[in-house]
Amino acid sequence: MSILKRFWRPAAVVACVAGMFLGTATAANAATQGVSPRNSCGGFNGNIQWDEDPLSMAGDIHIWGELWNNHCPGGSTYLLVAYTLQPGAQYEFFPIKSAGYSSTGNVGVNWSNGKSNQNFTGISVRVCNTSGGGGCGSPVGV
Repeated sequence: MSILKRFWRPAAVVACVAGMFLGTATAANAATQGVSPRNSCGGFNGNIQWDEDPLSMAGDIHIWGELWNNHCPGGSTYLLVAYTLQPGAQYEFFPIKSAGYSSTGNVGVNWSNGKSNQNFTGISVRVCNTSGGGGCGSPVGV
């Protein structure tokens, strides 16, 4: 029996096991969490999903749900998001969707952002009466 035939099967098993281990060790981390921030006259019922790859540092964030306005002063309600990019800087709250008062009800939110070399951490959303952050409720973080 040649040496190739003798060690072929054990070598194939070791290669398969190593491939499975490396595949799970480099898998991206992902999570989804429901959030319901409010202010005095509006709110958001939705989800935040984020994922990250610890090796490539590629990250994505997706926020979806319904924003509503119940006669807010100034006429609009805003959904704001904040996060920190790793490595990188912190992004303070900025608006991603607005809803004016409407008898038809809620406004759909479907916002996403992705980075090829940075992960998202410290993600928070809040509902405010102005796009600049006035009349806000408490932030909800994930």
